[in-house]
Amino acid sequence: YAERLDAQGPEGPPPNVFDPSVGWDDNSRRPHVLAEQPHVLVLAKPPGWTVTVNCDEGPEDDASAQGDAEQGSRGWRIQDWVAEKLGTYFPVSRDTSAQHGLVHRLDRDTSGGLLVAKSYLGLELSRLQFV
Repeated sequence: YAERLDAQGPEGPPPNVFDPSVGWDDNSRRPHVLAEQPHVLVLAKPPGWTVTVNCDEGPEDDASAQGDAEQGSRGWRIQDWVAEKLGTYFPVSRDTSAQHGLVHRLDRDTSGGLLVAKSYLGLELSRLQFV
């Protein structure tokens, strides 16, 4: 099933989103890609960004859909950043029913690596590792 969903995405190989010139920076206030594999990537999650997604997610009243815009009362939403920055290339990143490809969560005030799937297959295989 996951492979069929992935086949509906853009044709051709997706670009690499990892920029090796950007390392881990504890002072950074914006997410960035730390490492990339064919089906997953590791995103640096700064403190103050929320990782809360569910299937009935609707428009956000207090946070912008753009990760670089205003901060809402609950902080910036990592899923909005993922959808905006990665959604063009990786359809799973825009899919609320697939939690935007987010494999696990980190608390709002916690910084660290966050595993994000680039494909539906990557999401399903990664979830098996967190069981």
